[in-house]
Amino acid sequence: MLARQVWRYAVATGRAERDITADLKGALSRYRGKHFAAITDPVKLGELIRAIRAYKGGPIVRAALQLAPILFQRPGELRAAEWSEIDLDAGLWTIPSARMKRSKDGKEHGDPHLVPLPSQAVEILRGFMATPGTASRSSLVSAAMIARSAKTLCVQP
Repeated sequence: MLARQVWRYAVATGRAERDITADLKGALSRYRGKHFAAITDPVKLGELIRAIRAYKGGPIVRAALQLAPILFQRPGELRAAEWSEIDLDAGLWTIPSARMKRSKDGKEHGDPHLVPLPSQAVEILRGFMATPGTASRSSLVSAAMIARSAKTLCVQP
């Protein structure tokens, strides 16, 4: 699909004489992304938890890595979390419906997703807030920080 758009643009702007994607129809199979396998083996899960605890990177990424297996949210939700959504005293994270993986109607008119925060998560977040510069940020962690650190944890499912 994307290649077809590129070739059509090339033809329209005079960069190519014709769209060659019609010749390729059926020759190339569409990419089907794979889901990452879940860790279901208790021994492997233990390895992951130990790797997270031993992580020597920055405190922001360390906190995000610690929260992920506790809260069971999509990685994108954790990356997009904002301090304004988190009520540490009530132990509740309120994710707006607009950010959830829902239909357009569900995003516009749905209820927010409520994530109870166990005491361990509240403790991690309170410690995280004490890290210089984090309380002034609107979001907890950036996508780039998580991506870089995830490569250092070498636990495979």
